[in-house]
Amino acid sequence: MPFDMRQPNAATMAAMRETEDILSGRVRARCYASAGELFDELDAEEGDQ
Repeated sequence: MPFDMRQPNAATMAAMRETEDILSGRVRARCYASAGELFDELDAEEGDQ
């Protein structure tokens, strides 16, 4: 393998923490009425950066 699989990188660790927070109820998961609504939000976030 071209990378070490034993230790997750920072982005993976952050995603795992976010998942644990959502599952435990500490963070509310986002819900969307349609795929279009999701993509609109993603496009808006991309424009903020």
